[in-house]
Parts: sequence; C-alpha cells; structure tokens
Amino acid sequence: MTASFRVFAALCIALIAAGLPLSVSAQDRQPVSRYEEQRNNLNKNTVTIMGSQAKTSYTEFAQDMQNVLDDLEGNGLRVLPILGRGGGQNFVDVLFLQGIDLGIVEQDVIENFKKQDPALYGNIESQLRYILKLSNSEMHFFARPEIKKLEDLRGKKVSFYKPGSSSEQAIMKILGACEIEVEPIHADTDLGNEKLRSGEIAAIGRISGAPHAALVSLTAQDGHFLPLDEENLPEGCYEKLMKSYLPAFIKHEHYPNVLQEGEAVPTVANATILATFNFSEQTERYQSIAKFVRKLFDNIDKFRDGPRHPKWKEVNLAANVPGWTRFKAAQEWIDGYVQQTETATPQQPAQELTVAFESYLQERLKSAGGQQLSPSERRALLDEFSKWLDSQPAAR
Repeated sequence: MTASFRVFAALCIALIAAGLPLSVSAQDRQPVSRYEEQRNNLNKNTVTIMGSQAKTSYTEFAQDMQNVLDDLEGNGLRVLPILGRGGGQNFVDVLFLQGIDLGIVEQDVIENFKKQDPALYGNIESQLRYILKLSNSEMHFFARPEIKKLEDLRGKKVSFYKPGSSSEQAIMKILGACEIEVEPIHADTDLGNEKLRSGEIAAIGRISGAPHAALVSLTAQDGHFLPLDEENLPEGCYEKLMKSYLPAFIKHEHYPNVLQEGEAVPTVANATILATFNFSEQTERYQSIAKFVRKLFDNIDKFRDGPRHPKWKEVNLAANVPGWTRFKAAQEWIDGYVQQTETATPQQPAQELTVAFESYLQERLKSAGGQQLSPSERRALLDEFSKWLDSQPAAR
C-alpha cells in the first residue's frame, strides 16, 4: 500500500466518522448550477453600447435602443448603454476595452487615428465593423454675438469638448484646413455653456446630430451658430472640407431658441455610425451582437415615431459607409431583405437626385435671403451634393 493511498484512506475514514458525505448529490449541486446558468444567460443576451455624456445624441441613440429593444422576459435581449467620453474614445474602447460590444463613432475616426499613430492603427480597419449609419452629424460652432465668422476665433479660447472626442478631432481638422489657430480648452457640456455665457471663452465646438441636447438650452442672447460655407470661410478652406465632409444645415427646427422661423445656417457634416469589434463568428460575443442586429433591424420602424431622437427618421439601413466593412450579420439581414423585395419597383437614381438636390437648393436659397444662384454656382452645389448622394444607396 502506497503512502498516498494510506493518506486518502485515512481521510475517507475521518469523513465517515464525522458524518460527512464523500460526494455531493445532484440535488445539492443544483443551486450552484442554476446560478451559473443564470449568469451565462444574462451575459450572452446582453450587449453594451458606449455613448457619450448624458446630454448628447450618442447617448440618446443608445438609450432609444434600450427602450425599444429591451426584452427581459425569460432570456430576452438586454441593451446596456454606457456613458463615455465621445466618439474618439469610443473607437479606442471598442478596440481595447473588455466588456464593450458596440460604440457610436464618427465615420472618419479610422482615418484620424491612422494619421495620429500609423504604427498602432495602420491596419485597424480589419479589426472594426459597422452595423449601420445612424445619422449625419452636423458641425456646430456656437459663438458669442461679437464673433461673426470662423476666422474671428483666431487667437481666442474655444471649447474642444473632451480630449480625444470626435468633437475635438473635427474642430482640429476644420480649423487646420482653414489655417486658424485658437486657444483650445476642454470643458464638458454644462461647464462649456457656462464659460461661453460668462465670456470666458469665445465659442463652443461640437459635432453631433442636430438637435444636440447640450446646445438646446442656449438662446439668441447667448450667441449664434457660425456659417461654414464657401462664402464665410477663408479662401480654399471649404474645398478642403468637402473632401472629408458633406454639406449640411443647422435649422430653426433644431434650435428654435436661436434661429428664427425658416432660418438655416450652412455647415458641414460627418456620418455617425454604430460600430463593433470584428469578433469571430464562433464566439459568444458575435452571436450576442448578431441577435441584437436582427432585433434592431426588424424593429427599425419603431424608432421613427414617439419620443425618440429625430435623427432616427433619417436612418437608411442599406446606406454604405465608405472606408468601413459591414458586420456580417447585418449584411446578411440586408441581403435577405433585398431578396424578399426583388419585385419592387426599380429605383430611378437620376430622378431622385434631382428631387433631393432641389430640396437642398431651396435651403441654400433661404439662407441667402432668396438670392438666385448663377448657373456656375448651381453646378458647384450639384457637384457637392452628388458627392454626398453617391454614398447613399436607395432607401429601403
């Protein structure tokens, strides 16, 4: 008899003498088993979405998805919004932070980070996927009354929001293209508004889907939105911006306390997208996100009514995002929908372009006080608008 066997035998005798069982029955194991089952079910049916501060369109989008898609009956889907630091940090968090499934970012975030650190982010597009384009994010420069044009900000203090945010990246890109140097400060939503009203800073810069909740409390007494178009920017700046951005407007409907009825301020816009990590299809995280995608797409019409962010009305599930690859489960859903609707009336791109451009043109005429455009100006606007429309597939 070996020494180890003698020790084992002695232990068994001691347990029997003490009245303790040598094994745990299946019934005794059940509480632990149920605990593990509940934990596993909760984790595999929950997806996290990184937004931004509370008063932002990013976080409103995430909260809307929670309100519409949450199903806590049995093992239903759970959507868990998380407050973040803006689109730039969301990009980093989706890439590197454990527990983050989805993040709301700007379309040009890949380009921005590749320029910032080519060694770290050189092949980053292979690690990210987009699920859908949520909206266009308009660039907001809200300035004090004495500031009339973007160039008037030269040498003055401007809030860039938070370090690493999409707002900071957009402000740096736009001011850089226009060769305007300012004194950047970083202030959260409420603090930035307070500093603007007190005169400590000259302007607030934010890129976000209009209306942006952080700006709706501002009034015409506080200041106004700076126009970003060929007429109001330094020579050559607008042409540079059109290589990265889309023409857009900030309207009275967005900020009725700042803009008068029918008033629209020209600006530029970027695309806001819902992004995820490129998880392997064999992983539990991929399956959880795929479940979320199917439920989101199946219920997209529910986001267009009721107390949801108005930008949901612009969502076109089939819209492509240049520079990005779509998450496979999302592409499969779209392909399946297209197959079901093959007999639908074919789209007429030329006609749709004309209608869309005429609508855009009317906004430009309003902002110009009804002044008619020359044929060359009209052609230039059509070229700008065509660039944007080319990136938008036919709406479903």
